[in-house]
Amino acid sequence: MIHAAAKKIYWEGLKVFREIYSAYLRLFHKGLGTLGKLPRPGRVLFVCHGNICRSAFAEVYFRHQTLHYQQLRHTNVASAGLKTTAGKPANETAIRIAAEMGIDLSGHQTQCVTPELLDKSDIIFVFEKWHREGIRRQFPSHRHKCVYLGWLHSTHPTRHIPDPYNKDESTFRETFRFIQNAIDQMIRFYEGEED
Repeated sequence: MIHAAAKKIYWEGLKVFREIYSAYLRLFHKGLGTLGKLPRPGRVLFVCHGNICRSAFAEVYFRHQTLHYQQLRHTNVASAGLKTTAGKPANETAIRIAAEMGIDLSGHQTQCVTPELLDKSDIIFVFEKWHREGIRRQFPSHRHKCVYLGWLHSTHPTRHIPDPYNKDESTFRETFRFIQNAIDQMIRFYEGEED
């Protein structure tokens, strides 16, 4: 009786795991599929809330990584915030944790999302649903360029990469590692296009 109940729990758990894993794969392939519909980016823009944590790290990490890749070496990259003021430095915790990971955010200065900046961008990576909706609402002619960066994560694709602002250092590390993984997948996708 106990053995049969344990077996039932095991198979139900496995079924739930398969459903969750399938959902992750669908999101991941949706992200890659969206990239496939867009031209190889000459200009990449990362957009988050304040441009002091997530998008700042993504910009500098992307620039750092693409130095090692022939196809993307000359890609222009920038970041901006939907709700920020221009000229602020990156968050102090973000600077410290990024430095641990070999990424220098000390020279970063915030900039606001503007029509001109969006005009110059081939693809716009966002971190949350409201970022995408904000761009679609304020700048509808650029809505087709928006992609959730989190969709590209290799094992946990998602639309939402949480803001680490005002959180502890471990949250910053987790968020930045997540961003690293997604950007690495994106770079591999574009580099593999001409293999």
